[in-house]
Amino acid sequence: MTRSGSDEGLGSGPPWLPPYELNILTATFYSLVDIVLLALLITSCLIRRPWHDPRAIPFKSLFFSLLCHIISISLLVFSRLANLFDIKLNGATWLFPIVYSLFFYLRTLLVVNVLHRLLKVYNARGHNETRRLFLLSKVHRSTMAILSITSVTFFVIRVVVVFYIVPGFHNFQRAVEVLFLLASLEIMFEVFMIIWKAKNHTPSSKKEAIFFTIGALCFFFSNLSLLVTHILNTLSEGRPEWYFVEDTPDFFPITIIVTAISIIGMYTGIIHCCMQWHKLGPHGLSKPVSTEDESSQMLIVASDQR
Repeated sequence: MTRSGSDEGLGSGPPWLPPYELNILTATFYSLVDIVLLALLITSCLIRRPWHDPRAIPFKSLFFSLLCHIISISLLVFSRLANLFDIKLNGATWLFPIVYSLFFYLRTLLVVNVLHRLLKVYNARGHNETRRLFLLSKVHRSTMAILSITSVTFFVIRVVVVFYIVPGFHNFQRAVEVLFLLASLEIMFEVFMIIWKAKNHTPSSKKEAIFFTIGALCFFFSNLSLLVTHILNTLSEGRPEWYFVEDTPDFFPITIIVTAISIIGMYTGIIHCCMQWHKLGPHGLSKPVSTEDESSQMLIVASDQR
């Protein structure tokens, strides 16, 4: 079924658009988030590479994740400003949600990749068994593969939805968000395991681990807030089935604040964690307690270089 010509627009003022006050709240908060993310993007360029392991920190993934986040939030702010000032976007009406979806899921995939990379280095430089390290690496690769496939599939469906009505579109969108939430929950569990085993860590590495925990927790809460928002917006009366749910609630503006704080906290924690990395020695969190720990570090470094 093709889309009705009357169903147009982020800026055409249909009845299911957020109210005037919510547009102001969204544009204000996310404009502030954009400014903070821009400052964090500049700060990320100051991260020093560890002399003992230059590839330990995923600089490119972190940088492009921040860049994608800034672009997607800027698009969201622009769409809300267009609603406030009744700007007619015409043909660009359908382009905005597509571009927003592209950068939105790309930024989330990159954040997952950054956290996985940091977890791998943390475990390699702790006192974990070699077999567990390789098993963890396989789990991370499988998780990234599943998230990438579902994200690409959803993006294709999102493009189709621009021109045709796709029944059950929001069900698939919620399924994708649930997968990201489960991935963030798994990351948070691994981070807590690292903190629990941190009794042999140096004070410097404990400080770094705290920032890492903050980043992982905020990533989890940002995904949780997004899923709750999508469910609430989907259940909104008067919203057509094909309408793309952005990360802005119609009922509970408090989730806007939670999402904004989570985004800032996530990148602040990750960047400060990476900035502390160069202070650690070649064995990272703690000195190796056995020959097997030393071999684990060598195997992981060799795996990264392949």
